[in-house]
Amino acid sequence: MKKYIVGMLIIIIGLLVLFAPFGYAHVCFPKADGGFMKCHWTGEVVKALGVLIVIIAAVMLFNAFVLKKEGLGLGLVTANIAIGVFTMLTPLHIIGTCPNPMMHCNVATKPAILLVSGIFIVANIIYIFLNKKN
Repeated sequence: MKKYIVGMLIIIIGLLVLFAPFGYAHVCFPKADGGFMKCHWTGEVVKALGVLIVIIAAVMLFNAFVLKKEGLGLGLVTANIAIGVFTMLTPLHIIGTCPNPMMHCNVATKPAILLVSGIFIVANIIYIFLNKKN
């Protein structure tokens, strides 16, 4: 039962990652000439990673309810942890955000992505400990 709750929590966190850059903690708006700042591309990558998180979490739940394969959950959780680290690194180092620290992407988007990604990694580590055999 506990692993089902953590699986649902992972789906919810994945949806939070998915909607962060263009929803509740949006990246900066397009420039006047129609071009995009680099935080837009960070948002696109984070959005794609959010979709991947939701898909993997759905497979985890499908495995828990239907397939019941022993090692599959551990493999998916390991992939989730790597995706969580990649999600954290995207606004920090891989693509980055706008250079001005007062821009919305630095004030709201980056902290939201880092917070949700950190919670996501911790939830996956909890999943590992809940499914550990004695």
